[in-house]
Amino acid sequence: MLLVMKKLLYSLVLAVILGVGVMCGRAYAGGDGKLSAGQHMVGAGFGLKITILPQGSLVYDYVVMSDLFKRRIASWTIGGYFGMRGLTSYHFNVRTALRFQLTRSFEMYVNLQSGLGLFLMKQTVYPTEDLSSTYGGSYWGGGTPKKVEPETKTEVIPYFDIDYAIGMRYSFTPHWGMYCEMSPGFPLPNFCLPYLSLGVAYRI
Repeated sequence: MLLVMKKLLYSLVLAVILGVGVMCGRAYAGGDGKLSAGQHMVGAGFGLKITILPQGSLVYDYVVMSDLFKRRIASWTIGGYFGMRGLTSYHFNVRTALRFQLTRSFEMYVNLQSGLGLFLMKQTVYPTEDLSSTYGGSYWGGGTPKKVEPETKTEVIPYFDIDYAIGMRYSFTPHWGMYCEMSPGFPLPNFCLPYLSLGVAYRI
């Protein structure tokens, strides 16, 4: 129930952000953010998950096709995504997005990505020694006790990563802009994109 309420809250926040973005896109000229086939775009951002620790990300997109559909406002991009939360969770994904240029400087898009996720889990391993080795000789002979220290090992757990997001991008100049993305958390809330992400994008 708590998870559902969080998702509804994030949905409301995204709706407000998108509404403000559309109004700003119409009220202010901004930069020309329309994408053309062959262009590249890179971005960096951070997002909020169910944990307090945010997830940082690096994003790359390549415009495969532009001026799609009858109104020629859509474009299709493919690229890559790298995400990291602390030193315990990593994401190496391929992504694709269908983008719609609603105004001169404002676009909305739907993003789908999939790839490899890695979760690093630390475990404390206690040595399993017999009493004779612990005491440096025969246990009944009264050997000198040895100090046995536990060992900390890191286990790497790979898993299949898949998710989708709804986002927007507002261009301040022909090159610089900012983006906002929301992901509902699929298939596992702890192993996917952040619920809400903010970042900076640069179009090459």
